[in-house]
Amino acid sequence: MSRRLSSQGNPNTRTMSQGVAMLANLEEQRVQRRARYATVLRDEPDDDPDSSSPVYDGFLETQGPEAIHSMTNFSPAEFSILWAELRTFLARNWNTSSGRKSAVTARDMLFMTLATLKH
Repeated sequence: MSRRLSSQGNPNTRTMSQGVAMLANLEEQRVQRRARYATVLRDEPDDDPDSSSPVYDGFLETQGPEAIHSMTNFSPAEFSILWAELRTFLARNWNTSSGRKSAVTARDMLFMTLATLKH
């Protein structure tokens, strides 16, 4: 047990090299996952007025998945997982008051909130 404590208490060059290699490997995996998304604009921009989240879709189409990640610290896949968890709650509680309704969709509101919290 004392050997374990001493190895944890004083990191050596080998331990630090392993940690750096592990972080580099994780970053490479993340870059490979992001590479699955297209980063080139389509020939015809798709201005879909019926989009369920025009702000999020606009950023994803024009600036790519890196923009989503840099603005929110979530990759598009991670954002979709988060949205799947919150969708039901937000659908029930977004724009339910008797006052003026917001033109922003619930998914766009989540995107803008995460971007605001990061910055």
